[in-house]
Amino acid sequence: MDDTRQRLVNTAGQIFAEKGFDLTTVREICTAAEANIAAVHYHFGDKLRLYVEVVRLASCDQGEPPTFAWSEQTPPEDRLRDFVRHMLTLMIDNDRPTWQIDLMMREMGRPSVATQEVVESYIRPMFEGLIDIVGRFLPPDATPMQKQLQAFSIIAQCLLYRYHRPIGRLLVGEEQYQRFFDLDLLTEHVVRFSAAGLRAFPGARQESPA
Repeated sequence: MDDTRQRLVNTAGQIFAEKGFDLTTVREICTAAEANIAAVHYHFGDKLRLYVEVVRLASCDQGEPPTFAWSEQTPPEDRLRDFVRHMLTLMIDNDRPTWQIDLMMREMGRPSVATQEVVESYIRPMFEGLIDIVGRFLPPDATPMQKQLQAFSIIAQCLLYRYHRPIGRLLVGEEQYQRFFDLDLLTEHVVRFSAAGLRAFPGARQESPA
């Protein structure tokens, strides 16, 4: 990403997270980013498109949903493991600035048009992929709502390690909490816990297809 463009995104993110979209001005962003007032128009078009770019970054939007090297014979547990590992890789990245968490907490409370756009372009395809995985565990007559409930529970386990950090540290202490941030450990925990729950669903398929 161009240095000026990157600087605008990071600076705008910090200000948007603190003040919200409506109270933030383009001039304020450009001044803080040490950029020309016309830079936002040049790189993004307007403040809203800049905000969309900021929300994409904060929500871990990778541009395109991931593709996995699965065949029809790939067991549900392996599919679930790949999905969870991908999601946790984004969630436990300790190098991501805190303003991204602050901004997304704001967006979760009052989703803007920017979040709606990210949902349709990135999050919904991811969610539908997880629904397909869940459906491979559940009985064929499982309802859409039943699949959605299971998928939300899996997603919540992953999101916890991004948005629950301050509370987690208070509950178990900084040193213990940091031990959780092991990708292999968390992936296996979430997969084991989730697969057991899915297998316990009445009529669930108990064995992976050969």
